[in-house]
Amino acid sequence: MLTENYKDHWVAKFIDYDFPLTEKQYRIFCHGFNADWDHRYESISVDGWHYVYRSGVWLEKIRYVKQKDGMYHITEHYVKDTKESGPGQTWLEEVLFHGAWEEPLFTAEEIEIHLKSWEENKKEQGQI
Repeated sequence: MLTENYKDHWVAKFIDYDFPLTEKQYRIFCHGFNADWDHRYESISVDGWHYVYRSGVWLEKIRYVKQKDGMYHITEHYVKDTKESGPGQTWLEEVLFHGAWEEPLFTAEEIEIHLKSWEENKKEQGQI
């Protein structure tokens, strides 16, 4: 159920890793999907923002913008200012990699490459 709480207070989140999307992946991402028993987090697009939510609670909002390389990149990332949004907590990768998409956004190999790069980036930043 869409509620107005997507306009509530948000806190900027440091973008520790970009999950670039092709034109096709971005179209699929914008379409979203409905949560079910196996896919608890949902994605929805509203007013140019992409939201991750679960059980009616808005958790994250992300803005993807098409860049010169032809890919869509994360340019802004916010988390809800609540106790549920712990430091470093993000649900975006859960939605991107394991969502109930009409077509998978990423292959298993691409997911492995993304996660390895993300972990390496976090180590470089001293977050691990």
